[in-house]
Amino acid sequence: MADAGEAVVQRLRAEARHLWPGTPSVALTIAQKFSRPYSTVYRLQLVTAESGSAFTAPRALYAKVFRPSRDNLHNQQKYLDRLQTEFEVAQRLHAAMQMQAHFAVVRPVAYYPELLALVTEEARGRVLSEIVTAACKQWSLRSALQQAVLHCRRAGEALAAIQATTHVAEPFAGSELLEYMKIRLQRLRESTETPFSVDDHRLVLNFIERSLAKIPAEQLAQCGCHGDYAPFNLLAEEERVTVLDFSMFKTGSCYNDVTYFHHRVEGYLHKPIFSAPAIHAVQHAFLEGYNHASGRALHPIENDLLFRVMWMKHVLNNYSAIMRNRVGRGRRASWAVRMFNRRVFRRYNEWLVRTCRV
Repeated sequence: MADAGEAVVQRLRAEARHLWPGTPSVALTIAQKFSRPYSTVYRLQLVTAESGSAFTAPRALYAKVFRPSRDNLHNQQKYLDRLQTEFEVAQRLHAAMQMQAHFAVVRPVAYYPELLALVTEEARGRVLSEIVTAACKQWSLRSALQQAVLHCRRAGEALAAIQATTHVAEPFAGSELLEYMKIRLQRLRESTETPFSVDDHRLVLNFIERSLAKIPAEQLAQCGCHGDYAPFNLLAEEERVTVLDFSMFKTGSCYNDVTYFHHRVEGYLHKPIFSAPAIHAVQHAFLEGYNHASGRALHPIENDLLFRVMWMKHVLNNYSAIMRNRVGRGRRASWAVRMFNRRVFRRYNEWLVRTCRV
């Protein structure tokens, strides 16, 4: 059976004149192959057919081929829908951001539904999560932190631009969010692996219900949500950041992606090796960039009630996910993992209780 990557390469070769009009004839080779839980990713190198030298516009492509699990072989439509959404959203946003100097969206090249494949151009830069990791450890260089701060500010500006481009008139309804959080609260309450008590469950649920009932109308705006807007989905080079991977894109609250990024960066502090002042500087830069670009400099988003509720959503989701991963796979985690999880559980529990009592 032919490799899925080779099938994609054959399609691209056949369509090269259409995809890159006016360029010399090109050859494509598979340079690297990466396996992920539900997909295989291929890095495809473009070379000129005449000289064999590297062709620089674009230098390379990435092809993502979904690999349905055994349980989902009969339901490939959800993968097709996800790929089509990712392709169309990236097309729209790439075009909208082309004139921006400091941020961009990865350029989609082709979508092949019959191959469950999506092809994008390779974007330049280093993964932002690697930059944040190196810059925010204890005793890291000040210059490294300054660069991380600059890139995260641009990440905030990029998110504000994406939201402005994908604004939705219909207001956000909190009922779905409430059900989402109730499910995770129930899982935590029933677990014997976490310090989450019946009283904690009652306190947090009461806070969520009271808060959602009094969210002001101006905080109910909706837009397109990336769904996984975090440092590992951005590439940073000297002058700009590039946003990747729109596979989870859907309509939702404008607070979702802002709080997700902020929460993911806070997660570095689960490990004592990271500096709290450095992490907070990066978070502040992200919010500053977002607030400035979205016209909220005088009314920062982090002061809003829905910001706190959405942050809680991400805490509950991660808390529940770590708990389920730890106890649900039929094997006992290592001592080191159990100790780390215990620390995370304690930090999350303390944050939840403290937030609900403010």
